[in-house]
This record gives sequence, C-alpha cells and structure tokens, in this order.
Amino acid sequence: MTPTDPAAAALPGRRAEVASDAKITARIARPDDDRTPPPLPPPPALPDAARWLARAEANQPPPPVEVAPPSERPLSPQPAPPWVLPVLLAVTMLVVGIVIGALLFGHRGKACPPGKVGARAHGDQGSTSPAKVSRAAESTAL
Repeated sequence: MTPTDPAAAALPGRRAEVASDAKITARIARPDDDRTPPPLPPPPALPDAARWLARAEANQPPPPVEVAPPSERPLSPQPAPPWVLPVLLAVTMLVVGIVIGALLFGHRGKACPPGKVGARAHGDQGSTSPAKVSRAAESTAL
C-alpha cells in the first residue's frame, strides 16, 4: 500500500493504525553520529522546590527573610566634570545657529528655474558672460 493509494486510505477502521508520518519517519535511517543526547541533570533549585512544596502542603509559614542593611552609597550621583556644561552649551548653540541660518537664508521652498542648475539658478553669481568666456578662451589658447 502506498500513502497515495485513495482506495486503501478510504477504508474504514484505519484509525487504530500508526499515523502515516510516524510510519515514514520510522523507515528513515538515522545517521550513525545522530545519537540520543544524555538526559539533563536535575535542576539546581530542585531541593528548594521540594522544601517549599512540603511547607505548602503542611501550611507552615515561610522562614523570616533576612533584610540586608542599607548600603553606604550616596543617594545623589556624582557631579559631572566642570567641562561638560560648557561643551553641551556650545553644541546646543551651534545647532540652534544652523537651524536659524537655514530658516533665514534658505530658499523657503522656491524651486530653481527649469534648465538652470547650481549657482546659475540664483542670479548672476558665478555665471559667465560671453565676454568672460572669450577672454578665458584667448588666455588659454596658445
């Protein structure tokens, strides 16, 4: 019988048989190095759990808890070195200056005219006139 045989699979009374996946995995040969690992050691809290269960069943009160004395640590953290506040203040002022400069001198959402890129899009700054181009060509020509 094959697992794909519909006539055999539809017969009544097959419920007592082993599941087909268990049949298939039982036929697969295990590699030689695939050994069952040894059982785990008992957990370290097993004796404590046994004592707790024994007390719980006997309705005994738990033993008193020992409270450690308070530590001698200071309640407030140590003060920061004296250079930390000026450095934080300088970094904050730098960031605020960059943001204010971007807001004041930015383009405020204006798009560049089409076909113009870079400095040529913003007036005459950095643009070259035909006279300047011809002078540059004359000076570089040999």
